[in-house]
Amino acid sequence: MANFPHLLITGRPGIGKTTLIKWAVEKARGLNIPFTGFYTEEIREGGERVGFKAVSLSDRKTDVLALKGSESRFKVGRYSVFVDRFEPIAVPAIKENTLLVIIDEIGKMELYSERFKEIVRSLLRGSHPRLLATIQEKSLRLLDSWGVRDRVELLRLEERGDKRVKGILSRWIENLRHEKDQSL
Repeated sequence: MANFPHLLITGRPGIGKTTLIKWAVEKARGLNIPFTGFYTEEIREGGERVGFKAVSLSDRKTDVLALKGSESRFKVGRYSVFVDRFEPIAVPAIKENTLLVIIDEIGKMELYSERFKEIVRSLLRGSHPRLLATIQEKSLRLLDSWGVRDRVELLRLEERGDKRVKGILSRWIENLRHEKDQSL
């Protein structure tokens, strides 16, 4: 594994990217690695996915990112995206005075937020803090347009519970613990 400053995880929808991010959060917490960020979670009603919400990792604040059957000027398929509700959760959750920023996810819905887009671009151009994020395959072209493709290790989940990817992620997080220990 090369020593890239940032690690991005991609894969088809439903393959387990968010589950892997939640596992990484617990791993980082267990190793006392300081981190900030957020994850996205489905909103379900009667067994059906009706939307998504953003959840801050530091204070567990949550708000709607997107909903079916609602009105917004931003749309992704049948979902209306609410940048005005997403930004107050996601933007403050991404603090640069930490060792690790965890973002789930860099996708079309989130990228409607210009503030979020600029923060992610800035993180990817730097080396600290380190960024661990999931990214939609459709959003990968941004890495080239931002000139940061050579600053990230890109891992693709091929199947649920992909042990290869989990192993690489585990070693990457453990290396952050060594970075933290050396900076003390």
